[in-house]
Amino acid sequence: MLLDIIFFICMYPVNFILYFVYKSFGKMENMRKKGIYYGLHAPKEEELREAFLALAEEQEALFLRRMRWCLLATFWIPFVNLLIPSVSIDFTIWMLWFVGFLGLLMVPYLCAHKVLRAWKREHVVVVSEEQRSSYTELHEVGKVRRVRPVLFLIPVAVSAAAAVSYTIGSRDSYAGAFSYLIILFAIITILFYLLALWMDQQKVLVISEDSNVNLNFARAKKNHWKNFWLFCAWCNTLLTVGFALLLGKTEVAVGSTVLVGGILYTMVLLAAALCTLKKLRALEEEYREKRTEELTPDDDEHWLWGIIYYNKQDKHSMVEARVGIGTAMNLATPIGKIMNLLAAVAILSIPIFCLWMILEEFTPIQLMIEDKVLVAEHLDKDYEIPVGDITELELITERPKMSKNSGTAMDTLYKGNFHITYGSDCEVFLNPQNDYFITFVAEDTLYYMSAAEDAGTLTLYESLQKIVENQ
Repeated sequence: MLLDIIFFICMYPVNFILYFVYKSFGKMENMRKKGIYYGLHAPKEEELREAFLALAEEQEALFLRRMRWCLLATFWIPFVNLLIPSVSIDFTIWMLWFVGFLGLLMVPYLCAHKVLRAWKREHVVVVSEEQRSSYTELHEVGKVRRVRPVLFLIPVAVSAAAAVSYTIGSRDSYAGAFSYLIILFAIITILFYLLALWMDQQKVLVISEDSNVNLNFARAKKNHWKNFWLFCAWCNTLLTVGFALLLGKTEVAVGSTVLVGGILYTMVLLAAALCTLKKLRALEEEYREKRTEELTPDDDEHWLWGIIYYNKQDKHSMVEARVGIGTAMNLATPIGKIMNLLAAVAILSIPIFCLWMILEEFTPIQLMIEDKVLVAEHLDKDYEIPVGDITELELITERPKMSKNSGTAMDTLYKGNFHITYGSDCEVFLNPQNDYFITFVAEDTLYYMSAAEDAGTLTLYESLQKIVENQ
């Protein structure tokens, strides 16, 4: 139930926001701003242009109707999860729904693009690469920069200081695992600066014959992106400092702290991204009448579905996106290929992670004694504890309240390092649905364990008790 609450707060609204964003991309009034309709340039010849726009208007009606059907076909699926007790199955459905919904939202656009592209190939002569004109803004070229290193120096320095102080500070034995998390977020602050610097160095977009219009448009656009990345850097710094102050303290539940912090962090960055997109859209509208459409080359052949840009002749890694607001990556460049590979890895990791969660939940735990060594085995051998090191052995029927620091916390499996409410940390390997649990201390570490079922736990406890007594 907690997983569903989190996803309904964080993920469910995002998809509806994306639905309305995608829907706006297929409206004629928005596409006229760039003179690009469903990822394709309108022909410049008057007669062909009128026929093309008439067909685009027909596709707009179909597009909006298909978008509504996509929403109606999928909006109810997450509610099915409320009836599913399995955490891993619940998570898998959420992930498949999220990815599937995003893919389904593209179908109406792709259908319209396919029809218009077929019409254009039939009626419009394809312009050769030699005949295709491209324009570069030479006035004050390279001088339109809005990102200053000093603006990002403070958040980067604060994040780094928080990570270093936490890592070298005096902490308990589990601080090492937390330090990796804090260092990771400190590195993300640096990445935000690098992304801001990278986008700031992209070429000035030619939208008008007037160089002042091009330069003013570039300054305003780059300024919006600079403010966004700077805001992200500061949010990430606050999260890094917060984790450095809280994680590792015995009175703080690490799992809950990371979960709540991650949710708030995601929601704030999402709000900032939507605000930035709104400002960019307003900027596009402001410069709409100042655009000179004839300056935009008809390079449809370099765009797959009007979304993915691949042009070996263009050495720029980023260009203006044809669909929506923002930029698109040139996948023909080295950095474009790297980003494409990372995106593929990220997409493929989703089903792999879902499969791992299913195996985690449905593989029964095993607790046994082998050669006077207590072995706790799940997907792998998680613990091997010499029975001779065990002290304070006890069989309990009431498990203390605890929350996960690291590891797994499912309805049928607790495994890893946990924090006892108003207590200390402990190592856990048990089925939380059982009635009997074994607790003991080994090498100054507190353990709570059980077999898959109560009968196995009781049998194991008797065996452990005999060995411990005879030592």
